[in-house]
Amino acid sequence: MPLQRLLEMVRRAGGSISIRITAYFTLVACILLLVAVMFLQWALSRNLFGEDRQFLHDKVHVIRDILAVHPLDWDSLHEEFQWEGRTFRYTHYYARLLDAKGTIRIETARMRQVIPMNVFPLPKESGSAGEKGTRWQENGRTFLLMSAWAQPHKPALGEIQLALDVTREDHMIAAYRQELALVLLAGILLAAGMGAFAARRALKPLEAITRNARQVSFETLGTRLGATRWPRELESLARAFDEMLERLEQSYTRLSQFSADIAHELRTPIHNMMGEAEVTLLKNRSIEEYRQAIESSLDNYARLARMIDSLLFLARVDHDHYELHRSWFEVREEASRLCDFFSVMADELGIDIEVSGHARIWADMQLVSRALSNVLDNALRHTKAPGKIRIRIQPFPGQRKGVRIAVEDTGCGISPEQQGKVFDRFYRVDVSRTASSSGCGLGLAIVRSIMVMHGGAVGLDSIPGQGTTVWMDFPEPEMTDLS
Repeated sequence: MPLQRLLEMVRRAGGSISIRITAYFTLVACILLLVAVMFLQWALSRNLFGEDRQFLHDKVHVIRDILAVHPLDWDSLHEEFQWEGRTFRYTHYYARLLDAKGTIRIETARMRQVIPMNVFPLPKESGSAGEKGTRWQENGRTFLLMSAWAQPHKPALGEIQLALDVTREDHMIAAYRQELALVLLAGILLAAGMGAFAARRALKPLEAITRNARQVSFETLGTRLGATRWPRELESLARAFDEMLERLEQSYTRLSQFSADIAHELRTPIHNMMGEAEVTLLKNRSIEEYRQAIESSLDNYARLARMIDSLLFLARVDHDHYELHRSWFEVREEASRLCDFFSVMADELGIDIEVSGHARIWADMQLVSRALSNVLDNALRHTKAPGKIRIRIQPFPGQRKGVRIAVEDTGCGISPEQQGKVFDRFYRVDVSRTASSSGCGLGLAIVRSIMVMHGGAVGLDSIPGQGTTVWMDFPEPEMTDLS
């Protein structure tokens, strides 16, 4: 019953770790104490009744020796049967000697009134006195009974019946059992108290982590739990919490910068359109002047539309809401189509575009086309006449398996300190060095997102004043990707 109550308490504890620890600690202590109590009681009973059985065995040997040496020495038998039991202060010992016909030859006084003859067990055929004996109760008293032949293997010489009053030992064991029950109850209560104390002490570091977690806000994202020494079991939790804070801080920083960049990028074209509209409305103008004002605003409208489209695409990619539609296709065909599309702009800028190499890749053709288009557009904006742009389609360099698409230009190049930033959102190199400033700084950021979606990589190599090479690596697909 106590174990069932403990288990029920654990079940009802629900999510309370402190109560669970206390209950489990108490349960373990209860089991250990119960085992110890049962062992002590068993050991005491075994020792007491072992001594009683040994006492009766010794008496059997004494009586046999008397009968063997002096079979007709009634004085010795009378002393053993009549007076021996009276010499023990706390032990009541009874003995009886029967002949071969079952007639009583001698017995301890009043033994017949206390213990009938028919309750004794039959002696063993071997005549050995090594038996355990039989317990018999009558009128609130308990006796240990034992029978043996007067001489081993000689039933014709008679039978010995011995009885030992073990009522006192029963009372002693019962009292001892009650004391052990009290000890068990006190031990369980003490274990429960110690378990509760230990649980509260053990959970203090967790409470400290909770307090620190509650204090975290956007103003305190730089707080780290790793600065405090935690127990070994909580080190991984503190480390994971710090990693989460690191990601939140980076995300918050990017979001803040992203919001500021969006506000800055949107403000410029909107202010331009508002200023132009206000100037146009200051006085009545001709239809041609109104047409020119509207046409001038169309460039800003197109820039805003491209920016919004790019932002929506990046938002879907960031939240894993974009599904890839992979297929095998020839990269050169798609690259040639894009070259034809950009040929008009390239001819106006005095730039030659060419494609070399062949390869087939497993990817989303529309996204690859968009990434390559953004890289080509970026190369055209940073290359002056007479310039050249070359699209190389080749295997991975080294031992890796896959396809690399590299776009090389002879433009102005990118300084080393800017090369690590060109794939960031809204980042643009020095506008004074570009052929056009109509970009919004999202083209290469989209390229990086597309390559991440494909499990590939993107990078660039640039030498200021000589040109830039932007490469996109598409790894060879796994068998699981093709299924």
